[in-house]
Amino acid sequence: MQVVSPPSGIVTLSGFDPALVRAVFNPIERTIDLVGLRNGTTTVTVSDQYGLSATLTVVVAAYAGKAYNSTELVITGDPAAADFVAEEAVKAAKLVAYPESGARVSADTTDVRGAHELRGDDAQTVFVPLAITGTGYVPYHQTVAVHVTNLAQPNIPPKNLLVSDFPETIVENGTLFYADVNFDDPARLLYYHYAAPQSVARRVLVKAQNNSPFTSLLQLISGIAGPDPNILAVGHDSTKHFLMHEAAGEGEIFSVPASATVNDVIVSAVAGGLGEYLRAAGVQTLGLRIRAMVPVNMRPPSDTGMTGNRFSLVYVELPVGVPGAWERLMRVKIEMDRIKGSLEPIVGWLLVQGLGLLPAELERLASSFYAGKASLVLSNVIGPPRRIFVAGAPVRQMTFWEPESGGLGIGISIYSYAGEITVGVVSDRNLVAEPGQITAAVMRAFADLSTEAS
Repeated sequence: MQVVSPPSGIVTLSGFDPALVRAVFNPIERTIDLVGLRNGTTTVTVSDQYGLSATLTVVVAAYAGKAYNSTELVITGDPAAADFVAEEAVKAAKLVAYPESGARVSADTTDVRGAHELRGDDAQTVFVPLAITGTGYVPYHQTVAVHVTNLAQPNIPPKNLLVSDFPETIVENGTLFYADVNFDDPARLLYYHYAAPQSVARRVLVKAQNNSPFTSLLQLISGIAGPDPNILAVGHDSTKHFLMHEAAGEGEIFSVPASATVNDVIVSAVAGGLGEYLRAAGVQTLGLRIRAMVPVNMRPPSDTGMTGNRFSLVYVELPVGVPGAWERLMRVKIEMDRIKGSLEPIVGWLLVQGLGLLPAELERLASSFYAGKASLVLSNVIGPPRRIFVAGAPVRQMTFWEPESGGLGIGISIYSYAGEITVGVVSDRNLVAEPGQITAAVMRAFADLSTEAS
């Protein structure tokens, strides 16, 4: 807020609740800088040296949510109609929106810009205006750029019909139906379930789990209708939508990651624990990702006897703002697979080696620059697979803590030994006074993931 009059002199601020807002007068820029601390309403009285004053009403409220400004989408269609492209782009944009509790995300296909008919193996970028609103929140608006690719697929009729209709009336949460779908046996899933009037609203989730060691592509052609009390009309509309999309070959392509590794599971639990710790500290984490610097072993498996360190450094983005444990695991899995299939470990190895050739002062500056792009160090070390003994006594537990350097004040270590995994946290007391709070949150995140997976 700019102070126009008086053009000079000191302005004093008083009367406001310091627990709600921090108000500071900047005499150089002649501005009143306000920082909201928590939700609420207060007043700021502005007084100058001549006895003149004015009162400002300040309302502090959080945004209704956040959303990324871009995402990607892979569809099918022969060709994909403009309306279908717009519909799928809206769905994809909503998936990268994170509303606060009680807020809702809205987007209209009629507001989508740039959607047109898309032929096979072509791509286009469309723009989806999003609004996140809710009582007590500041409305949040974002235009999401959705890059849409039409991946041409053969039109293969389903061989199997999978039917889920028991129980017809849903009265509790649980697994309704499961079946295997193979590459050679495409299937159509017909599910019919009814929610009684005034019953608890429930979400039907179709979860695809890939048990192979390789990432799979899943083509989904859907026909969804409702909700509506007229169940016959819902069934009719659902069938009509499916047949229309099937005739045009219009569907979505999903990349289903291979079975997650133990490392993926632990890293996702670390991300969940960090998210819980940040939220407890008052940080808004919806949509937040923090970057960890991760050492990667570059020693060839055959060189077990060589001495010295051979490691690279890569950056891994931890999805601390994803509330669901299963979704968080899948995001970690995708991020890990991306790094494994990229040149980042090799490039990091060359950079690490190059740092050692620089003069000491340049090496220090380069190291600080490199470390400044991350918030913490995360390292995973594989220990002995079987219990070892020292002087005949078994070693019950082994762990290590990260050496902190480059200005990074938090290190998280993952150490596996004799079938057990130990997670350790070391921190600068000025950043995290009680690192045990993070390890406890990691354990709770792991328990949440175990519950969702069971």
